[in-house]
Order: sequence, then C-alpha cells, then structure tokens
Amino acid sequence: MFAVACVAAILYVPYFVPQAPVASASYVFGYNNRAAVVLLVVFCAWGAIWKKGCGLKLLPAGRPAKMPRSVLWVCLAIRLAACVAMVPLVGRAGGFAESHYDIDRIWLLAQGKTPYVGFEWPFGALLLYGPLWLGHLLRCGIGGGYYVFWTAASVGGVAILYAIIDRLDYATTRKTSIFLLLFVTFLPSVLGMGAHYTLLRFATPFYCILVVYGMAAEPGRRWLAAALAAGFTAMLLTISPEMAMAHCFACCVLLFPRRVGARAATLPGLAYAAMLAAFAGVFALAGKLHVLDTLIASGGGRQLSDSTFLPGAVLLCGGVCVCVRAGAALDGAGGEG
Repeated sequence: MFAVACVAAILYVPYFVPQAPVASASYVFGYNNRAAVVLLVVFCAWGAIWKKGCGLKLLPAGRPAKMPRSVLWVCLAIRLAACVAMVPLVGRAGGFAESHYDIDRIWLLAQGKTPYVGFEWPFGALLLYGPLWLGHLLRCGIGGGYYVFWTAASVGGVAILYAIIDRLDYATTRKTSIFLLLFVTFLPSVLGMGAHYTLLRFATPFYCILVVYGMAAEPGRRWLAAALAAGFTAMLLTISPEMAMAHCFACCVLLFPRRVGARAATLPGLAYAAMLAAFAGVFALAGKLHVLDTLIASGGGRQLSDSTFLPGAVLLCGGVCVCVRAGAALDGAGGEG
C-alpha cells in the first residue's frame, strides 16, 4: 500500500506545484518534474528507513569461480561482427538512426563551435572529441571516425559488462548465464548505431562503483576509495553527466559512515567528508564549463515525452532498489560483500 500511495502521489501532487515556464510537454500539462523528483527521493528514503531494507537478505560474500574467458572472446567477436556488418549497410548514408544526431554534433564541433555552449549536447565530451580525433588520426573523415569510435565503444562495453559480472563476489554459479542474458538483451542496440547507447556509457558506472566499494571494504585503502570515487565521477562526466551523478549518488549512499564490522564497505567520517567536498568541486567545475547545462534543462522536463508519468515510474524503481539496499546495509542485513 505504501508503494501504491507513493506512485499515486508522484503522479498527482506535482500538478499542484507552481513552476516557471519551460519548453516541456510536462509544463503544457501542468506537471512539475522537479516536484516529482523531490517526492521520489523523500519517499524512497522514508521507505528504506521505515522498512529497514524490506528485510532484504543478500547472499553472503564468497569467492565463486571466474567466468571462462572463451565466453568473453565469443561475445566480443559477435558484437564486432555486428558492428562491422552495420557500417557498410547504412554507413554510406552519412548517418543512420542515432548516429545522425551524433555525427551532426561532431560536425558542429569541427566547425569550431563549443559543446554545451555553441550547441546542445546531453552526453559527455568524449563522445564528440573521440570520433573527431579518430577521424583526423585515421584520415577517414568525421563519419569514418565516428563509426570506428562507435565500434570500439560497442565492443569495449561488452568487455566492461563481462568485468562487472566477473568481479561480483556473490556465491553464485550462474555468472555466465547472467552475462549472456544481459549481452543478448543489449545486442539489438547495434541497430541504432549510437555511441551514446553503448555499454560504454551504461556499464562503466557500475564497474567504477564496484571498484570503489571493494576498496572501501579494506581498512587500509578507504582513503584511496574516497579519492577514486571522486576521480571516477570526474571521468564519467566525459562520458555521460547523468551517469556521473548516478555514480556520485551510489557512493554517497553505499559508503555512508556507520558502525559495522571491520570488513564492511564504509568510509570513516573524515574520508567521507573529503569525498563529498571533492564531489562538490567536480560538479562546480562541470557547471562552470557548462557540462551540466543540458542536463539541468532536461531536469525541468524540456526533453521528456508526453507521457509525464513514465520518468517518475522508472526513477521510482531505480531509487527504490538503491534505497532498499542501503536500508538493508544500515540494518546489518547485508553481507560483508
């Protein structure tokens, strides 16, 4: 009933919160997205604390067998073959599906315009400068450089996904099945040919937080974990600002100082404060460089679809997962891993 009431509030209350005019489908219907996000955060935190992680019992940490490397090589070959097949099929058109948008923005960059200021760009600068530099280096033009970058990002993302699953310390014998299920699910994304829809963007934050979380479980490396958390956040800004924010949020929640066993992943108070200060510095610099401009505009609903309830519903699911996990950790229900 609590979850139903929260969803109902997110769908209903924001219509009664005043907002400044913005070019948004949500604004046309009178729906305040910022109010919806605030409600989302409040409800998730309240529910996690009230239900103490919903009694979540995680598998104890263990040392499961590593996945066979042959699985990785086969999947890399399949992804590479799919990318190579797409380029001659539609690459000669100068752009296809998602790549039209990316190549157009790279062309503006080549004309001397500045990302985020001279033209809109909701993703990280690496997705612009990478293809442009490759085009110059390989002397294959903007389109050729883009497709080389997209292929590398697509194949590299599969390797990152493999590293994530392989790094998990849950005592399960189904790692290979999990990896193959995710790989097959994401394989159709090759049809879009968008560098911003590769696993390089979506999987990298998960790998980063796994590295930080693992270091935070070692008493002698917790300051290093705090430094890496800030460094990874800065790096993720070059790929995707919203993924950097997600990584920052995960670090703040999962590494919150608490009284638990010596092997639990947490930070001492001073290291945690230093990490927060570093986060503030990273995002202040990003704001000064206008990296967050498009993200902030989108936060007002400028790029949301007419289905105003969908963003809140999706964010609610994600927020519940993180907050429930944090509640379980704070209650001592989680394992040491």
